[in-house]
Amino acid sequence: NISGRQLQERISSGRIFVNVLQDHFINARTLVNMQVFLTTACQRGIITEYVEELANLFEPDKEILIYRTYEELLDKVRFCQAHPDFVDSIARNAYRRTASDHTLQKRSEELLKLIRSI
Repeated sequence: NISGRQLQERISSGRIFVNVLQDHFINARTLVNMQVFLTTACQRGIITEYVEELANLFEPDKEILIYRTYEELLDKVRFCQAHPDFVDSIARNAYRRTASDHTLQKRSEELLKLIRSI
């Protein structure tokens, strides 16, 4: 396992990042991990395992790629290898979404609203 700056450097060194949930989160299906946001903030494409919230955070196939099975993951990896311009396009789209909608400021505002509603 790597994290922090080492993870950021590893993500930035490639064109696309494959995000696989860790085993202890595998049954949650309602967890978007930080690698999704870190990868999109690094302006890299991402193929990530399906969780319910993803469609509320990013537009599938325009900003991120989502897989549900390992066969689907392999198909998407092969597609991305054959279409690097597509990967660059989704990376730019996801970066714009992350920079506008997934900032610390926005998350803090959402948290305050939640707290005030309790």
